[in-house]
Amino acid sequence: MNKRMLSLFVMILLTVQWVTVGVQVNAANPSHEQIKEIIEEVALEKNIPAVILKAIADKESKFRQFTDSGAPFVSNGNTGIMQVNRVHHGTYDVQRLREDLRYNIEAGADILQSKWDWSVVPTIGDGDPNIVENWYFALWAYNSWDGRNNPNIHGSGVYQEELLQLVREKYNQPVTSIDWSLIPRSGTPSGGTQVATPEKHHYAVAEEKKEEKIFVVTRSGGNRSIFRDVADHQQEMYIESIVKEEIMSGVGQELFKPDDLITREQVAKVIVDALDLEVVDETMAVSKIVDWHEVSGWARDFMSIVYQLEIMTGYEDGTLRPSDFVTREQAAVILASGLNTNTMIMTAEPYEDQEKISPWAIDSINELKTLGILQRDNRLRPKDYITRAEFSKWIYYLLRYDSDALRLQ
Repeated sequence: MNKRMLSLFVMILLTVQWVTVGVQVNAANPSHEQIKEIIEEVALEKNIPAVILKAIADKESKFRQFTDSGAPFVSNGNTGIMQVNRVHHGTYDVQRLREDLRYNIEAGADILQSKWDWSVVPTIGDGDPNIVENWYFALWAYNSWDGRNNPNIHGSGVYQEELLQLVREKYNQPVTSIDWSLIPRSGTPSGGTQVATPEKHHYAVAEEKKEEKIFVVTRSGGNRSIFRDVADHQQEMYIESIVKEEIMSGVGQELFKPDDLITREQVAKVIVDALDLEVVDETMAVSKIVDWHEVSGWARDFMSIVYQLEIMTGYEDGTLRPSDFVTREQAAVILASGLNTNTMIMTAEPYEDQEKISPWAIDSINELKTLGILQRDNRLRPKDYITRAEFSKWIYYLLRYDSDALRLQ
């Protein structure tokens, strides 16, 4: 091999080695819980509902900044957890997009915000960023502002519809899709188009991690409510009472979301606080719980307590399913288990839908009716998921139960 060829070979070898070293990170992804905390922090900074950013990170990369081998996660030229498109690489530090998870999340949030502000994207309603539905077109544009994401052509399989379905199913956030009839049958809506927010819309306040405060909202007639979305609500009295007693709290600063469903880990927190329960055996392992890693960090103490006290037991497959919603009959069993009163159960007057109650729930329901915690309504709707407002009413009566006199205060 002559000197010229040898020199060329050495240069190529050094170049390959330099490039390899330049992209080799050999890093590991943080836990999903840690990533979600970072996303929530960024969401607060950018005034974007955290559930939106979580769903994007989930759909785009399954929360991966790095591959299993430790290399930066790059797919079709898109980079990192938020899959920042290569067309944006001129705006950002590409190396940091590859190696810095938070920087990548911030970049994704900035890009989404730029789509929200983009003049060619229609405005929804009054542009309130706390309303999840108002992000529909920005989510469309985050992926690609072209006809391939038009639901009138490709149905519910388009990017933004799949993302909203993920928000509903995995993140327990109700959301209503934009009426497809308001969207052109092909192509994209024209810039400057004004689309009404769906009548049934949902707030996902970005400030969900901030210290919660009670805001007073004035209604017609001079009455006052501590949350603007419970004014004139059927369960308003119960909601305000348990919030003031610090058993339940709002979602963000101004909202309670009374008609949203409540999850098992949220129920666990309320029960522990309402009954002032404590850990019985701090050494009791939760390693047998298959999905313990899915329990939110803030909920682990509460879930551990209700599990130890057998107030909330696991399923046959060894899971606790902390993010599952709770049916009304399940909530009744949990409340009765927490009370543990040994009350003489009287056969209560049956509900009109008594036959729909599961056999394992009948004694608990009769006990709560005997104690006056469950009101004697005509229908129980045992299989329906219980809402935050409905659960607040049950907790209101639970707090006023007098175990000595077997009556309500």
